[in-house]
Amino acid sequence: MPRIFEMLLLLLLVLFIAVSCTVDQFTPYRFVGEMKDPGAVRMELVEIDEALTRDDVQNLDRKLRRVAVIEENGAFIRELKKLKNIHPFGDPAYLGADGKAIMLTYPNGDIELIGIYGTTWIADGEMEMYTSWFDEEPYLAFWEKWAEMTDAVPA
Repeated sequence: MPRIFEMLLLLLLVLFIAVSCTVDQFTPYRFVGEMKDPGAVRMELVEIDEALTRDDVQNLDRKLRRVAVIEENGAFIRELKKLKNIHPFGDPAYLGADGKAIMLTYPNGDIELIGIYGTTWIADGEMEMYTSWFDEEPYLAFWEKWAEMTDAVPA
């Protein structure tokens, strides 16, 4: 009898771990910075030539091209939160934003770059990377829609 109890307990533990690792998988995007007032955050669509590295923090403008500035921050955030977002358990430090990304610049100067397969957070000259995956087609459709709706950034 004790053996059955131990097996049941082990099964419940495995089930708990599996559920806790995947519970966040279908949540809206979780911002790294505080999004209390979206109107105070500068939102831009950017293209990043290749994955950012920690060496790019000081020369960020060399790696990215600003495509458009978002003027309707509230509507943009609401639509972004409708995209399917998966945040796996743990944050490996190798998935930085690249390709078509969303750049949020907070009032204190911190930057959050949201890409299809990762988020890059830059604060106080330091860079952190987080996993946060979007379904590619809906993300790109969202990005393109907003790029077409907004004025291009002057070169």
